[in-house]
Amino acid sequence: MFNFFKPKDKHKIFDWQQSPAHLNLLAYFSEPRQTKDTIKFQKWSEPLGEPVEVAIKRFFDLKLIQRADPENHLIAVYNASELKRFLKDRGLSQSGSKEVMAKRLVEQDIQGVQSLLAGHIVLICNEQGKAIAEEYKQFEIKRRKESINQSEKHLIEGNYRKSALTVADYEAKCVFQRGMNMSWSSYDPEHDEIILRYIFTRTPQILIKRGWDKLQNIRVVAGMIHLWGNARLAELACGVEIENAATALTSHAQYLYELDTCRECGIKYVTVATCNDDLVCPHCRKVAKIKKYKLDEVPEFPLADCANENGCRCWIGGTID
Repeated sequence: MFNFFKPKDKHKIFDWQQSPAHLNLLAYFSEPRQTKDTIKFQKWSEPLGEPVEVAIKRFFDLKLIQRADPENHLIAVYNASELKRFLKDRGLSQSGSKEVMAKRLVEQDIQGVQSLLAGHIVLICNEQGKAIAEEYKQFEIKRRKESINQSEKHLIEGNYRKSALTVADYEAKCVFQRGMNMSWSSYDPEHDEIILRYIFTRTPQILIKRGWDKLQNIRVVAGMIHLWGNARLAELACGVEIENAATALTSHAQYLYELDTCRECGIKYVTVATCNDDLVCPHCRKVAKIKKYKLDEVPEFPLADCANENGCRCWIGGTID
């Protein structure tokens, strides 16, 4: 098995098989890809440490990727609606998946297909390339699962800092890290540690009023969503009620953090904002009409009387006296 995170010795010959970025790029070609999609490819250049064209040529020279066959060319270049139109123009059945439609076009009109593909270059892994890419993908799946489990374990034990640092360690080793302009290698867990402590120790009135405070594990769910993002919801496979309760906890924790920040900065007043759309309930709209609140008079958020089934979406922000 490849040691994907083995430190590189600058005095040794470059070994792309020990580079997560190169393996990530190779895995991208597990499916047919158009080389003309330059914007999609250029994101790899920085983590690769070399122009993406050089890395792709290396894979091609090593016979790990190759020109795709006509069917895969069609799949990469055209969407389902376009394939249906091509079939209709030829009096052919328009049923089936993209793969089925592409195969039908190739079998019935190979010359026409070649004309449709003129000027398009599509590359795909061969069997050897797919095997290497699959090993890397399985390694990443295992690494993510282990990090999630370890992070959750720390949360349950009440070690919020370790839980947050586990996430940071995982993200720092990702080829494409989560978050805009975020440097996980120099991550400071203080903010997340405070949010997590609020999630696990404070209960907003909206949870008590709706009986959500009786739901089991909502604090762990909320903490994991805060650390790992909304994508974690799908992995947790929790119901709507759990999701709403967890969201309320994270929103309340953020509200408390904002109040703390205002106090530390000497800010005495805050404003309340809503999403200002048709989903804003009358209670939230009424609260937001007031121009500003003193810190000790601002309503608790999420608003306990919020009538939005998907949860309160109000937030506060500091304002000048």
